[in-house]
Amino acid sequence: MQVAPGLPALALDAGRMEQVLENLLANAVQHAPRGTCVRLTADLREGGQAVAFRVEDEGPGIASADLERLFEPFFSRRQGGTGLGLPIVHRIVEAHGGMVRAANRPQGGAAFTVILPVPTSEAMSALRDGALPSAHGKPTAEPGGAA
Repeated sequence: MQVAPGLPALALDAGRMEQVLENLLANAVQHAPRGTCVRLTADLREGGQAVAFRVEDEGPGIASADLERLFEPFFSRRQGGTGLGLPIVHRIVEAHGGMVRAANRPQGGAAFTVILPVPTSEAMSALRDGALPSAHGKPTAEPGGAA
């Protein structure tokens, strides 16, 4: 895991975001060959206006025909898969004003990137003061920290 220093606080439902990362990491571990690495990184994007979480594996990658369908409910190529994990990830990320992308890594394997907006200082002040609820009414969390 590699987290860039000084990442800003995000207005998010910590439990739901944990679900997103757990799902992406579990998928990466399932598709990565034994003895290879699964990586999680977090850094600033878009000139400091967004934080990106990226999960990478060294597995076979994603069939190009499947890339467009990954976030469709009930679409799965994994035996025994329900096809609900990635659509749930997509829904949670979008509910937080972000986006999730899937791609094949040039050196092999897959990469999933979650991009979440950095809230304005006014929005963060309102959250701290209790004027605005976070998603699902749960506490906000900071990257690399507990809620």
